[in-house]
Amino acid sequence: MKDPLESLVPIFIDVEGERFSLLGTGVLISFRGEFFILTAGHVIDGFSHGQLAIPFSERREIGPIEGVYSYIKPDTPRTEDYLDFGYFKLDKGFANEVRELFYAIPESEFGVRNNYRYREPMSFAGYPHRKHNVAGGVASTKDYVYTGYHAGFDDYQALGCLERTNLVAKFNRKNTVNRNTGMVNIAPLPHGISGGGVFVWPTPSLALVENDRRLIGIGHSYVKDGGYLIGTRLEIVLSAILKNNPALQV
Repeated sequence: MKDPLESLVPIFIDVEGERFSLLGTGVLISFRGEFFILTAGHVIDGFSHGQLAIPFSERREIGPIEGVYSYIKPDTPRTEDYLDFGYFKLDKGFANEVRELFYAIPESEFGVRNNYRYREPMSFAGYPHRKHNVAGGVASTKDYVYTGYHAGFDDYQALGCLERTNLVAKFNRKNTVNRNTGMVNIAPLPHGISGGGVFVWPTPSLALVENDRRLIGIGHSYVKDGGYLIGTRLEIVLSAILKNNPALQV
């Protein structure tokens, strides 16, 4: 089984007259025989400013996303939108090229369940803005994994989130451990990981194995006060896909 982090797709924005830059993150999945890139709604908002593009094919080109997209534009500001999600349904030919670079997480590797334990390890993963660079016609970036623990009922209430629709994890970026070196350091700000995956570790253990992760949601917000990472449950996104694509309701 592949590491699910290989499903993370950097999403760039190309605005006329401005520097090509990283906008957010997406997650490539396989669902009911189609291929989708799940992301945050505020990432898709970027279309109002410019063209969204991703790397595709073994030639490592970056180009426009070929397919259709769907998301909800809320009446309230995005900062108050805790459902904040959207998706691209990829054209089949384009999906095949994207899959040359990225792993499409199959339904068998989703980790959706009704309840998550308090303090259960959860990881939010994506591409932080501060870890990307565009120079000389070449774009580079690096994915990061922010692992914290599932928040409690009081935390959900304080944030105005609902456990049936949201996922909330507590994370202390000033006291993180680099698993490769064992050193404690300060993690980069998670701005840019919006639209990336939320993963749960199915077997609580000190020996956490990367490819044991299961996709359970799409991240969209970081609240500095309190150290919260917030996402939307995967089942909410999948329900929207099925509603918009009746032919997939089998």
